[in-house]
Amino acid sequence: MSTGSASPLEAHVESDMEIQKAVSTILPTDHDYSNLNLNNRGNKRVQENNDTDGSEQIQSTNDFNPPLLKKPHIQRLYKPENSGPFEVIIQDKKKNKINPFTVGKILKKHHMDIDHITRAGKNISVICKNYIAANNLVNSPHLLEFNVFVPSIRVHTLGVVYAEPEVSELEILSEASSIYPIIQAERIRRRVNGNDQLTNTHFVKITFESEKLPDFVYLNYVRMKVDPYMIRVKQCYRCFAYGHVANSPCNKPRICRDCAGPFHTDPCQAPRKCVHCGDSHSSNSKYCPEYMRQKNIKDRMSLMKEGYHVAAQYFHITYKKTR
Repeated sequence: MSTGSASPLEAHVESDMEIQKAVSTILPTDHDYSNLNLNNRGNKRVQENNDTDGSEQIQSTNDFNPPLLKKPHIQRLYKPENSGPFEVIIQDKKKNKINPFTVGKILKKHHMDIDHITRAGKNISVICKNYIAANNLVNSPHLLEFNVFVPSIRVHTLGVVYAEPEVSELEILSEASSIYPIIQAERIRRRVNGNDQLTNTHFVKITFESEKLPDFVYLNYVRMKVDPYMIRVKQCYRCFAYGHVANSPCNKPRICRDCAGPFHTDPCQAPRKCVHCGDSHSSNSKYCPEYMRQKNIKDRMSLMKEGYHVAAQYFHITYKKTR
């Protein structure tokens, strides 16, 4: 157990049928998820973790999107008990695309026990043969022009427990016990009835310093069952692209949610059109094939502990892109 602070996190609305479809496409892991009933509407543990009031997101008339406060950087390293794969991500500090052959030359000259290098979007994924080689890569003086880090999915695991709102995040961090160290706890919050005010739910997201989830967490002798945390789909209400939120900040032109044209404050009278697939629905519709694809990707990332670019290979675009 350990101490620390946590930032609030909003849960996301999910469809039971979509979750079932997503999970059914995922290969089994070494963790037993058979007791996670995704179809039972009486299973409040699963539903409330991913539940909101279902109201559509309100388009603000404020064009200024203040950037989110960034969490302090914490260096992650592998430990002898980690089983691998020992992956290290190399990223350009300006988020530009990296030439893998250029990085490969540096590694070939200065580092040993490198298994292979692959592209991961604009980044480079390096698989090392052991944890020592991976840690040496993270601390390499020859890669100072890049951001070099161990992806959190390789050394941390996210779970969800049911705990009354009166139980604080700090209490869970400092007093709860588990077979794996608890390094962060975040009370899941959601908007109720379309209000901007976030309300505490009965669920807490816990980060474990482990490659696996424990079955239970204990606090004041109360045994809390741990379920896998399902990563939510992020969508920007400014440009309605997936993968970021408006106050990231988003520098793309603002569009209308309903017609995909330039943003306007008056009620939209134009025919509905999705900016992703071009179909006759709003750009944030949960029935959009791109939303369903993003949801499937996030579910696979959650259950298989894969990065986005790896998980996305299993879910191809099935519609004609319009952007």
